[in-house]
Amino acid sequence: MQEAKNSHPFFIYETIFGAPKILSDWLKPECKRRIDHIAEHVIRLKPRHIFLSGTGSSYLAAIAQAYGFNKIAEVPSSAWIRSELMTYTPKHFNGNAVLVFNTHSGKSPGDVSMIEIAKERGVYTVGVTDIPDSPFAKAVDELLIGTDGPKREMPSTRTYSSAIFRVLQVAISCAGKIGSIANLNEYQITLEKIPGLMKSVLDDIDAKVDNLVNYLKGQRAFYVISAGPNMSTAYEGAMGLTQGTGMPAVGFNVDEYVNGPIQSLSSEDCVITIAPPGPLELKIGKCARTARSIGAKTVVVAPQKSETLKEGDISIPVPDGIPEVLTPVLYCAPFWLIGYYFSLSNGFDPDNLSMKKEAFKNSGLAELKKQIY
Repeated sequence: MQEAKNSHPFFIYETIFGAPKILSDWLKPECKRRIDHIAEHVIRLKPRHIFLSGTGSSYLAAIAQAYGFNKIAEVPSSAWIRSELMTYTPKHFNGNAVLVFNTHSGKSPGDVSMIEIAKERGVYTVGVTDIPDSPFAKAVDELLIGTDGPKREMPSTRTYSSAIFRVLQVAISCAGKIGSIANLNEYQITLEKIPGLMKSVLDDIDAKVDNLVNYLKGQRAFYVISAGPNMSTAYEGAMGLTQGTGMPAVGFNVDEYVNGPIQSLSSEDCVITIAPPGPLELKIGKCARTARSIGAKTVVVAPQKSETLKEGDISIPVPDGIPEVLTPVLYCAPFWLIGYYFSLSNGFDPDNLSMKKEAFKNSGLAELKKQIY
């Protein structure tokens, strides 16, 4: 059902706080049956590779989803932005592969064309979308339809987290049917806790985000650093910061950052590190320490008991005990509110971003988005 504005002036705020319920909906029996049905079909196909794709935030969701299939289901998987999968199509994109394609509306230029290319090559297609009657929904072999219908605002919040959540459930179901990993119950039990944990994180951030925004306002650029599954979070978070601040914000892998972009860092910048539990947690945290020494402002997102929280000027603790591969569903939440409140402080329209500005209307951007390649 399409969300409606309640007490807050913008749809995006209602959407952000509605995200936990949407995740909870995907734990209902009817949704689980759909997930199991798709997992059974994937397992019967015995794919040699799973391709996960989309455009914009849908592609960023695919990054986290690919890590999920690799780690949980132990099926070789990779994330591709749609335009590159169409134009630089690898040979193993064939009848031994599965394509999981993310698109909120199913109406983006190129969505249906991508499915047509997949079918020509014998690829089994799964659509992750929120609109059941779109041309895209009719084109794919199987559907994971969102429970909350079309969105009114431009930024992808609940659609992004929900897409990751749905596909991680498919990966867990596949793993259960293969019997490939011993700690499968840990993944399932933790995933079921995430909707409640997300609500707690949002409530906590909403109570103190004004101070964070006031502290960071005026910085000339934002560097968002992470690794592994949370590269999706780094890119998505940077996108939200750019939209909210009107300033450049870029996501970097930790090693990419320390071997290049750090050279441009100054006291006018901000470094945000996303350090989930994992092999690179400490290294990511040390990026904040180094940035502070250079004079930049720093924010650290990390588990509540992590020592890395001490490395930043500002810390954003996230609940402990979540396997790294599941954390992107939750770690994106703080960035939604940071971007939203930055938009308000700058007098921006957080629902429409720049698309109602005359300069953008006349820039040719709309036509550029329609161009498939």
